[in-house]
This record gives sequence, structure tokens and C-alpha cells, in this order.
Amino acid sequence: MNAPLVLPLRPRVLVVDDHPMVRRACDVLLAPMADVETVATGQGALVALADGPHVDLVLLDLGLPGIDGFQVLDELLAMDASIAERIVVFSGCVHAREQRLLDALGVRWLCKPVGADVLRALVGSLRPVAAQASGTSQADAPL
Repeated sequence: MNAPLVLPLRPRVLVVDDHPMVRRACDVLLAPMADVETVATGQGALVALADGPHVDLVLLDLGLPGIDGFQVLDELLAMDASIAERIVVFSGCVHAREQRLLDALGVRWLCKPVGADVLRALVGSLRPVAAQASGTSQADAPL
């Protein structure tokens, strides 16, 4: 009998940004190392995470149309406070007051433009949530 096929778990990344070029760049850049989903609105982010925040990283722009990034952040933290460690706000401008608030919430932040090497290192440092929950390492997760 053959052993089950074993594939490494890939991190899951949700990119929330209203600029199509940013979403596309993140998708192209991160797809070789992660499963990437992109949405253009805060509402889209909440829909994508409605069943629970089962992602390893949320790259969240603050300046979104409709429901802005801070409202998305509030909703996500209300769903699961532990998601704060998996959110990275990346926005064109993060003012000092916003920086203090994000720091107090335990949410990391980056100012755009963010270099490709920074994003790759961020995703490369992730341990997929599914592996953490099961105690399974990336190397021995069954298909």
C-alpha cells in the first residue's frame, strides 16, 4: 500500500487594497510562495473572512472605499482578537496617531511603497494556521 501523498502547507494571504495594480503585484509576487486571495473593498475582506479568519496574513490597506481599513480591523478583532498578530496594515500614509493605535492593538504596519523583498520575507516567515492548529509541520501535512 502506498503512503499518502505529502505536500507542504502553503501560507494563505488575503490582500485588501482598492488599487488593482497593488493587488496584482502582490498576487504575482507572493503566488510562488503562498495561496493569495485579493479583494478591493473592506466589505470584500469581511465576506472573505466571514467563516472565521482562517488566513495566515491579511495585508490591509487603510484607505478603502466604503468600509475603511480601520472598520475592517474592528470587525476582524471582534470576530477573533488573535487575528491581530496576522494583520499587517500597509498603507500610503500611516500617521503618528494611527501608528500608536495599531501598536496598542498589536497590529504591524508598513508604509507604501513596500519593497518586494520585505513582502517576501514577511510571507516566508509565516507558519500556516492549519499547521499550528493540528501540530503538523509543513513538511508532513498530508494531502
